[in-house]
Amino acid sequence: MLEYLLKSTACMALLLLFYKLLLEKESIHVYKRFFLIGSILVSLIIPVLVFTEYIEMVSTVVQTQINRQVQQGMTPSGQPITDMDVIHWKKLWSTLYPIGVLIFGLRFSKHFYQILRRIKKNPKIKANFTTLVLLQEKLPPHTFFNYVFLNKDEFERKVVPNEVLVHEETHARQYHSLDVLFIEVLQVLLWFNPLLYLFKKSIKLNHEFLADSAVLKEKVNTQKYQNTLLSYLSVGSEKKYQPIYMANAINYSSIKKRFIIMKTKTSKKSFVLRTLLLLPMLAFLLFAFSEKRTVETDTPPTKTWSVQHRGKKQFILRIDNSQIFLNGNNVAIASFAQAVDDMTADWKKVDYASIPCRANFSSTPASFLIKVEIEFKKTLFSKSNEGMTIFPKGYEKIIVQSSASREQMKEYNALAKKYNEMPKDHIRILQKEVERMTYIYNIMSDKQRKDAEPFPNLPEPPSPPKAPKPSKKVSDHEYASNQIETIIEKQDPYDVVKSGGIYASLPPPPPPAPKTPLEHIKEVAEKGAIFYLNNERISAEKAIALFEGNEALNIVTEHATDSDYVVHISTEPIRTKE
Repeated sequence: MLEYLLKSTACMALLLLFYKLLLEKESIHVYKRFFLIGSILVSLIIPVLVFTEYIEMVSTVVQTQINRQVQQGMTPSGQPITDMDVIHWKKLWSTLYPIGVLIFGLRFSKHFYQILRRIKKNPKIKANFTTLVLLQEKLPPHTFFNYVFLNKDEFERKVVPNEVLVHEETHARQYHSLDVLFIEVLQVLLWFNPLLYLFKKSIKLNHEFLADSAVLKEKVNTQKYQNTLLSYLSVGSEKKYQPIYMANAINYSSIKKRFIIMKTKTSKKSFVLRTLLLLPMLAFLLFAFSEKRTVETDTPPTKTWSVQHRGKKQFILRIDNSQIFLNGNNVAIASFAQAVDDMTADWKKVDYASIPCRANFSSTPASFLIKVEIEFKKTLFSKSNEGMTIFPKGYEKIIVQSSASREQMKEYNALAKKYNEMPKDHIRILQKEVERMTYIYNIMSDKQRKDAEPFPNLPEPPSPPKAPKPSKKVSDHEYASNQIETIIEKQDPYDVVKSGGIYASLPPPPPPAPKTPLEHIKEVAEKGAIFYLNNERISAEKAIALFEGNEALNIVTEHATDSDYVVHISTEPIRTKE
């Protein structure tokens, strides 16, 4: 896990450096947006890619030397084992990681809740693609998905420049909040990676480049627009409210970079050149940070045996890298025995005795050849020749010397331990696991069997239950009639199905009692209702207090949706508009 994190961080660092040097100051903002998000995804994916290389198994002499070095307090490379080699890094990491996720998860939830609360508690106005949320606070304009947050007083006095509205609407239309939300969630999961904070800063700055570009395309005077941006750049306001961790704000920092980018034009030639430079960068990342895995294999040398055969009946077997070809047809190992029996179905006894195999084994592990031999011994061809094998004379030595790989031994020990530890009076056996365990045990060397978990003593599978026999004293028709009569006798007399259901004859339940005015006030208060007493606005707490012990007040509730309740309370009768 630690190795993966280091590789991932290194990938991010190189891609971010590439962005800072070659892309950030260019006006290809859409391309840069996808580059930044793609860089994070590539950095997370490349370290998990595995390129496998097969090598010959380490000889017994070399492996013995390695074991001796470890026993003498040295690593396989010959270096002394230090205290760092025995620190329980996994236990330490498994303790620290969830604590960090919890802390940053709470931080994320807090900021998310603040935005949702701001949307819910303030009045809203639908405008084109966006919804304007009018705030009492003196916050700079900012956007979260299609919600644009503006100061209510400035909006009502119509002093919010049109350039600002276009800027914020661009954030909403291009779904910039998706990028921010993505990087915020990653910061919760990878809280220890400082490069994510730099990526977030670059992503949000590029969002501002995109929004600025959209405003300038409206034929807005550049100097005027820059002055508008400067009017919203308030460090004091930013420090006071810390607004908008998850939103896109017009007064986002690096204003100097934004002014420079407004005047920058990137040629097509420059864009193509920078894109081509990215290809060798990706090739280097793949080579440097993907995993190279070497697998030890007991592959026998390529060898061919061929014999003459007579007539049209022939048995030509070719096994190449764990693929089986029988008389030129590709056959799966699971159906190999059946394919041999089908091919030799019209053979006579003399054919079985006189037609030998013509076999070619190329680049195939001996463990796979053992599987083929096991399957071949199930065939009529093998049984007619007293269990003959398809391997020529002398090849058995390679098979006898074969052994299970380390991965197979690990798999066998896990299965054997599982079944050995099961209580004998409550054992649950899976056929696939037993077959796999049996196969690995059969290809083990004597030493491996001695060192491995003992093979479980599994009980014989129970015989299938016998089907119940019908009574011989009555016919099938009489037996069925008796069963139906028994069911009718035991039926609940109230279980009568009618057109409206089993309870159709019962009277309908009474309607629920209407809510009291106090209950209604509390319910709409939770939904953010606005309250007026004799046309003067009051708080929700005061409205609830008025109705506690005083049910004589008059009340009228107005709303268009489930989140814009307005409640009028009066001591005099209220006339509603017709």
